Amino acid sequence: MYNGIVQLPGPSTDTGLIQRSLTNGTIKEIPEGYFRHLHLEIIDLRNNQLTTFNISSFAYTTGPRTIYLSGNKVVCDSNIDWLQKWKSLHPTNMVNGDCTGSGETINTYLCNYMFY
Repeated sequence: MYNGIVQLPGPSTDTGLIQRSLTNGTIKEIPEGYFRHLHLEIIDLRNNQLTTFNISSFAYTTGPRTIYLSGNKVVCDSNIDWLQKWKSLHPTNMVNGDCTGSGETINTYLCNYMFY
């Protein structure tokens, strides 16, 4: 069952939010700074049409502990390598989802990535 969200609504200004759930839509991109100034612990974007996402979408001071991305067609390439640095700075953080085409999880891809 889809929620009908095609494009993300305007950014929330409720700094007390700890979870943002935008599941089961047809969201294709996350605008730059969309989660800015929020102190979210969980961002749930499962079952949308995301293929990539940029660090600028998640640019805010206290990053989430968990990002759920399963059910999207995330391309695991250099566009998401910033997540490796994020995970190394916050080792308890988790990204849940699969890479499209390769069959590996996003976490496995990030663990295999080496900084040069």
